[in-house]
Amino acid sequence: MSEQYHLAADRGPEGQLTLGLAVRLDPPSPIVALSEGDRFLLESSGLEGRLVVRGTGSVTVSVLTDGVRWTRTTWSPQTLVRRMRG
Repeated sequence: MSEQYHLAADRGPEGQLTLGLAVRLDPPSPIVALSEGDRFLLESSGLEGRLVVRGTGSVTVSVLTDGVRWTRTTWSPQTLVRRMRG
């Protein structure tokens, strides 16, 4: 996986100018190490998301599905992600 990622708002049809919305990615770490509100990429698939709530045995995240819609789901605190840095 690359050390940079282009945010969803910067992806569009071929030939469309981009906004240059690239962010740096941290090395992989468990999602429980992030703070609420942090943006991340799922290490195994590159799925873009945001940590919503950290619980004692799970975390609630909002993930971008189909590059269009945000969906909330629950994951294991040990799920490997790469935190986005602006």
